[in-house]
Amino acid sequence: MDNDLKYLIIFDYDGVIADSLDTNLKIAARACQMIGCPVHPSQADIERLENIAFEDFGRQIGVPENKILKFTEIVFDLLAQNAISPPIFPGIKTVIQKLRRKSHLAVITTNVTIAVNQVLESGGLCHDIDLVMGAEQNGSKSEKICQAMAAFNVSSRFTYMIGDAVSDIREAHKAGVNSIAVNWGYHPKEKLLQASPGHMVNAPEDIMAIVR
Repeated sequence: MDNDLKYLIIFDYDGVIADSLDTNLKIAARACQMIGCPVHPSQADIERLENIAFEDFGRQIGVPENKILKFTEIVFDLLAQNAISPPIFPGIKTVIQKLRRKSHLAVITTNVTIAVNQVLESGGLCHDIDLVMGAEQNGSKSEKICQAMAAFNVSSRFTYMIGDAVSDIREAHKAGVNSIAVNWGYHPKEKLLQASPGHMVNAPEDIMAIVR
């Protein structure tokens, strides 16, 4: 462990690193088809969510409760198969590689770890992220943030959670860490502001001005 690194920067994955909205809508639609639910997921369905997780998304689009578990299992299987691979947002790779010079970097996500690692590898970022905590690991996002702080021995004062959903910001508040909301992900700016993020950024490079 490099004790000279001062900060811990935690990224959400979908909507922050990966431009995955269209990908996840297609995967959700395919999963619905496979379980016999004639619904058509849309961006508006995701924007209505407070917590962006596939289980909650299934409920939002009308998947019956007795099929939610099967829906999420199929979604995770499709993600793990890398059936549809999303691109990385322009500019985020450069920012991650710059932050890497003085920070421990982690990804905490409701996506599956294998799918995240595949996209990070294809985007040339697999060696820049120290830790990925996916949906397979138990615990809330705030609990995982605390686990990451303990793993890297970094205090909450020097820890930042970067997310694109109100749930990311609220989980950052629960963990007592700094929060940065991004304005290029799943939730619109107006909704993000309701969660009172510590910072709001409009482009990846704006993160550099916050983490000095």
